[in-house]
Amino acid sequence: MKKVTNYLENIIKKLNIPYVDVAVAKGYDTVYRHVINGDKSEKLLMFSMSKPITAVATLLAVQKGIISFSDPVSKYLPFVSNAFLLENGVKVKPKTKITVYSLITMTSGLDYVLETPEVENAFIRNDLTDTVTALKLKLLSPLACEPNTKFLYSLSHDLLGAVIEVASNKRFADFVKDELFIPLDMKNSTFSYVESGLLFTS
Repeated sequence: MKKVTNYLENIIKKLNIPYVDVAVAKGYDTVYRHVINGDKSEKLLMFSMSKPITAVATLLAVQKGIISFSDPVSKYLPFVSNAFLLENGVKVKPKTKITVYSLITMTSGLDYVLETPEVENAFIRNDLTDTVTALKLKLLSPLACEPNTKFLYSLSHDLLGAVIEVASNKRFADFVKDELFIPLDMKNSTFSYVESGLLFTS
């Protein structure tokens, strides 16, 4: 692992990277950990690494019988039934339904483009108060492709979080905390800036 350490030390200087934390695990053991410009106690934002959390939360919801992979998303979020494609400038309904399985595998037909007129106008009016509102506006634009035909990194897991909220009758953050973070003693994992200590209130 000395080569890895040397590589990290060199690249952080070369690229002027402010912070690096690299860990290698084998089974349940951490076999290598190297932190540069930190002391291993830092709390970091997960950003897109929240997607594996969402995927595990989905598996737990399926395991508990709260949802099923074959469930149409419109069962929980009726506005999803309005999804459409454009063919030669004409709106057409998708041939297949967007399901929970479509979302977890990112084959829903959604993309990650939020720069649509409807979403941007809502930003300007300050009307975007939650994820579901943004997704409703997003679906006023056509899907990127026919659902269940190809993988496309997208807003699928955002929609998945909304499905779990409706099906479990809990905020997604609370569901994840109760079903995943607390049972696994993940004390430093949270959806809340306040709980994480990254945001201080008086």
